[in-house]
Amino acid sequence: MQEVTDFVNKSEIIKQIPLFSDLNWIESWVILPKLAFFEYKKNEIIYTAGDPGDAFYLLLSGRLQVSKKLSGGQEKTLDYLTRNKYFGIISLLSGESHSGTVKVINDSFILRIKKEDFNNILQKIPKLAVHMSKSLSRRLRRRRLHPEDIFETKIISALSVAARVGVSRYLANLSISLKKETTKQVILIEINSAPNSIFKNLGLSSEVYSLNLNHTNLNKAQLKENITTHTCGIDLLSVSYNLKMENGQNSIAYLLGMLMEDYSYIVIDLPKSPEPIVNEVLGQSDLIHIVTDDQEDNLKATRIFIEKLRNSVEEIEDNIFIVVNEVESKRVRLSSKQIRNILNDRVYVSLQHFTDPLIKRSGFIQVLECPDAKYALAVRNVAREIGEVLIGLALSGGASFGLAHIGVLKVLEKENINIDVVAGTSMGAFVGGLWASGVSVAGLEKIALGFRNKLRVLRLFDFVFPRRGLILGRYILKLLRKHLKVKTFQEVKIPFLTVACDLESRQEVILDEGDLARAIRASISIPGVFIPLVDEGRFLMDGGILQPLPIQLLIRKGVSKIIAVDVLPSQLDIKKAYQRYRKTEDEKLEIIKKSNIFKKLFYWLGKKIHRMFFPNIFDAIVIAMQASEAILAEASRKQADVYLHPDLSEISWFEFYRAEELIKSGEKEARRLLPQIKQILANKN
Repeated sequence: MQEVTDFVNKSEIIKQIPLFSDLNWIESWVILPKLAFFEYKKNEIIYTAGDPGDAFYLLLSGRLQVSKKLSGGQEKTLDYLTRNKYFGIISLLSGESHSGTVKVINDSFILRIKKEDFNNILQKIPKLAVHMSKSLSRRLRRRRLHPEDIFETKIISALSVAARVGVSRYLANLSISLKKETTKQVILIEINSAPNSIFKNLGLSSEVYSLNLNHTNLNKAQLKENITTHTCGIDLLSVSYNLKMENGQNSIAYLLGMLMEDYSYIVIDLPKSPEPIVNEVLGQSDLIHIVTDDQEDNLKATRIFIEKLRNSVEEIEDNIFIVVNEVESKRVRLSSKQIRNILNDRVYVSLQHFTDPLIKRSGFIQVLECPDAKYALAVRNVAREIGEVLIGLALSGGASFGLAHIGVLKVLEKENINIDVVAGTSMGAFVGGLWASGVSVAGLEKIALGFRNKLRVLRLFDFVFPRRGLILGRYILKLLRKHLKVKTFQEVKIPFLTVACDLESRQEVILDEGDLARAIRASISIPGVFIPLVDEGRFLMDGGILQPLPIQLLIRKGVSKIIAVDVLPSQLDIKKAYQRYRKTEDEKLEIIKKSNIFKKLFYWLGKKIHRMFFPNIFDAIVIAMQASEAILAEASRKQADVYLHPDLSEISWFEFYRAEELIKSGEKEARRLLPQIKQILANKN
């Protein structure tokens, strides 16, 4: 273990931690002096079972194993911890000793706050104390339900307010995808006073045994008799109950407690009616998926239902996620913005209508039989997010340097390394957005190599009177619209997000919905060079101002494994390049001193002309901006699992016409770190 004392920007780190991301600047300054960062090496022990709770721990990068020794002396793994998981909290707040041992599996970067400092923070920031108390009460309630084990079981419940919106099909696909992507134990439960159709979606007989919650002597043996195992590896359970029974709530809590001993994921299909047993399940759930379609009446009903739900069930306001199933219709579809306005809430995922004729066959599972369909890909992404196995790619800004990203993508494509989420800033948004929309690496290379000379590059710039910027940006927008395979974020092949800076508020603006081309245009708007993009009254500028390497965007998205590509030359890169330049110039000067008068004249005339045009206004703005961006990017890189930094020090920011060299540099760096990428991605947990 080694404490990291030279970390550049603690305030940037806490913005990337969901637990602290909503704090205002005053609250942040209360926390900052109390933060300590440590690097742990593989096989180090952070604490051992039986140790007293001495600190709050939060994993920023790496992977940890939680285990305990059984009575026979053998070690049992309880869970694996990944990015943004905090631990040691129950012992810290309850006064109990640690019930498990935490060991480092991969080199890890951990935030630690000492016990006395953490108690002081909770006293000074009441809303953080409320959040922690809710989390603690949930964990303690889970501990009471299954005291023998402490690994985290996730309960995912889903229901709808309208009939025939695809909730059962969605849950069947989600459960199987969870099993496939995580390899952990999954059980799918239907709870209804009358049999539902969820098992028909799995090709099973409707005569599946149903566990009656009216049984007062519910036990493990009886439970196992009612569980059916599907050929895909998930377990199934049908639960029925009497609407008038009094002990239904207690029975469902007891049932979930038994299931938590054996399953990492419990997926529950709930009835529509607002019955006490439904509220009890929702109160126990970690995630609540409200499923609807894109019909206006059902969207309005969903909004009203969610409002009532938030008022009737405690501690669920942050656990609700809206899933929208597209319906087959020839009518004009509502736009994503219209759907959001009707719901007055954000859509978690949109599932494209599946038109394959096989859909009508009983037992048809899209994620298995048509894995490349957009419906299946969307469900797979949800499963990977819930399972905390998302792989994210962060692409930095960097003007012409950004073309090196194409070389990295070339290697990823060739090695069949699947990326779940792409985040790009500035030129990283340009390359990443095109790729996420469906443009192949070959297509990206063709676009890049089109800038084969300075004149071709200059054609992209529509110069205007310099009031808000030097370049209008219409030609760039036209180029994007020409090559992007889709128009909106909702249609992209790979989930994509980018970031811009609001000129007036100086706050970051995360762009992940609506017009894709305009969002990319906003993120590449270098201050003083491009006129800011006006969006809903905001003046949006280059995202690199605040997030030159958008790892933070991926962390907020729940990505657990991050490959970061930083093409911005570091201060050390620039220093080495300048030293090489000075050496070359000195050698030239020695040769010129020995030359004839004409060579001397041409040499000094050339130097004079160069000085007349360097630095020009573009150089001054871009070089100054990239100098600060490189420092911010270097501060963020510790949170990446794999960090790629191609050597581009011999190339200038404006030399787009050297695309071939830039692409090869990215490819070379990706090849160099390919073993490390494969090793990180090989771990399922």
